[in-house]
Amino acid sequence: AFVKDLSAIVAAFVRVRAPAAAPTICLFAPPPVYKIRANCNCLRRILHDQLPCQILPFVAKELGLGLVDTFTPLGGAELTKRAMMDPLDGVHPAEAGSSAIAQAVSSALSAYVHKNKLPFQVPPHPTAEAYLDDGRADCYGENQEIPAARPGASFWRVVGGVETGGIIVRSGCALGSVALEERLQTGAELIEITLRPGRLHYRKLVGNGPDTG
Repeated sequence: AFVKDLSAIVAAFVRVRAPAAAPTICLFAPPPVYKIRANCNCLRRILHDQLPCQILPFVAKELGLGLVDTFTPLGGAELTKRAMMDPLDGVHPAEAGSSAIAQAVSSALSAYVHKNKLPFQVPPHPTAEAYLDDGRADCYGENQEIPAARPGASFWRVVGGVETGGIIVRSGCALGSVALEERLQTGAELIEITLRPGRLHYRKLVGNGPDTG
């Protein structure tokens, strides 16, 4: 429920500051993780593509927030600037990494001050080579079959199915393909894998129902 929780945090901050002042809020695309297997129970595709390049831009746009890219200056998905990170954990920035973050933030906020326009810096999508196993494999194993969203994919929110207990999800694109036992519940948030007339192949981000279909 990352999208829902992040939106709730932003709303709570706005409530605390209002009505004294309407806060200007920016989200940050965080630095990459250089040792995924050792530090977190998460897929590299999520940390280095879907979170910084798709989910955070989606939330920022939906809520009218700024977005500052501190992901790319510290090596991005290709993990090209290991020296900027802590030599032991590969997660926290070292002195050079902290300086790079400060420079990125200062540049973004300076532009905002002079142009009165919130920064909206979307990190570039990683190349296919960024997912090859070079000692930093996904903690679930690089062979796990997980549908990947295409670059620039759209996000969807389920609004139907209130009176029917959710909407039917099928195992294939054809209308005659097998219907899954579980239904996709109202309010679920999805990312598009492929889109055809009347048919959406999705992967679920938030909510209840099949993870993909």
